[in-house]
Amino acid sequence: MPAAFRQMYTEGERSALTVIVNDVKAQGECDRPLDSIAAIAGVCRTTVQNALRAAKRNNHVRVYYRPRPGKKNLPNVIRITNKEWLAWINRGPPPLRAAIGFNLFHPTASKK
Repeated sequence: MPAAFRQMYTEGERSALTVIVNDVKAQGECDRPLDSIAAIAGVCRTTVQNALRAAKRNNHVRVYYRPRPGKKNLPNVIRITNKEWLAWINRGPPPLRAAIGFNLFHPTASKK
């Protein structure tokens, strides 16, 4: 996250936004459910919601809601709209992989 933006968010909100940034870097947008973002970031769902509210208020992200009448809604799509932040993302290293040693670790993956 650019230094100018860091002071606008709490530590937990920055963690949640980091998960979103990793998805944006990997696939151009984040379509994870809020609970998944919270689990990966190590924060609660409310912290993720607060981070998204603050980021929308600061015009850093845009959230697209995907309601389905009569069915469960699809996860929101989150896109970063701030040009400075997008430039910072493109300039940085490749997206992080959740790796512990040589084994990939996915905190939200279920065992089958």
